[in-house]
Amino acid sequence: MPDSKQPTAPPPFDPEEYARSSESDLRVSSDFKQPTAAPPFNPEQYAKTSESALRVASDFKLTTQVSAPPLNKRVRIAVPEADLAWFEMTAEAKALLERIDGTKTLLDLMEAVPSPEFLRAVAELHDARLLAYEEK
Repeated sequence: MPDSKQPTAPPPFDPEEYARSSESDLRVSSDFKQPTAAPPFNPEQYAKTSESALRVASDFKLTTQVSAPPLNKRVRIAVPEADLAWFEMTAEAKALLERIDGTKTLLDLMEAVPSPEFLRAVAELHDARLLAYEEK
């Protein structure tokens, strides 16, 4: 670990020169001319581009699937409780987490407190992958 009392070493380059050259690289050259009209439409090129885009799109696979949480399986918290502080969640979601002990199903918990807030809290925790489900 570096000594905090030791002064910081200067960089191996001139910072002012670096700033000047960076600024000049960003400037647009004066001989750049803005196009006055769009290029002519070429249907053949458009068809080729569309075909390749469709091929890429058809090769793409959705890596995450959206699914509803199972109401008839025991629910437990999927991460260590100490890690929950890192997640942003509503007060309702935090209250629901306090009630989850791994012995009840979501249906059991929902019957105790039937409310739209409960459903939103379940959805929030499920979507954040903070809930795990096990057979009864």
